[in-house]
Amino acid sequence: MVISGLRYNFDADHDAEAWQASGPWKNELPFNNAWRPEQVSIDNGRMRLMLEREVCDREDCLGKPYASGEYKTLQRFQYGRIEARMKPARGAGVVSSLFTYSDPFGNAELTSPDGHDEIDIEFLGQDTTQVQFNYWKGGLGGHEFCLDLGFDAADSFNIYAFEWRRDRIDWFVNNRRVYGVQGRNLPTIQGHIFANLWPVAPGVTLAGDFVYSQPITAEYDWIAYTPLENVDANALGLSSTGWLRRRLRRWRRQ
Repeated sequence: MVISGLRYNFDADHDAEAWQASGPWKNELPFNNAWRPEQVSIDNGRMRLMLEREVCDREDCLGKPYASGEYKTLQRFQYGRIEARMKPARGAGVVSSLFTYSDPFGNAELTSPDGHDEIDIEFLGQDTTQVQFNYWKGGLGGHEFCLDLGFDAADSFNIYAFEWRRDRIDWFVNNRRVYGVQGRNLPTIQGHIFANLWPVAPGVTLAGDFVYSQPITAEYDWIAYTPLENVDANALGLSSTGWLRRRLRRWRRQ
């Protein structure tokens, strides 16, 4: 895998120094799958997450009927731009995602579920002409917003992103800002960058009723993080070095 800046291009095998494939373990509701490392593959310049039933005849699916893939960065990131060029899965009851998650249960610096901060881009497979944005602060979500894309995301690769600031989150589709929120009660805790694919459990209405017929795949061409100072520099049409020099000059004059 080649890392150019903080862009992860999936043109080589799994990079154990930068990424981790989850599992074997499971979440509870609303998930109906076990995470298994074998459900993540990298080949021909793409990272693929596979949802299957056939592989779950074994005990390491932990009582779940399906196995699927989740991929996350080992490093935690904070304010900046998180983005991916991806093609989500189509199918009722299936969720494809890109998100940051502070992981209060796996982060020794956090001591309770109140440390759950998260920012989401999610595709609910029953209608992939829409994308859902959401965020969690201190374990509280409920900020969902669904956007009509004007195209079917499952037909082709497109770029989806969010820019995360202390007092604002903006979401983008193909580099065009499409939605934003601002305020004081937004995520602030560093998080891993995640991509995952999963089926909803029976009775969960999040993405329609899941009925399995064949293996399902979500694909990612690249995933990237840009620090906030570089995001601002790019917005001003400056190189990051030039932008920092200008900031230093301003500070010295103050």
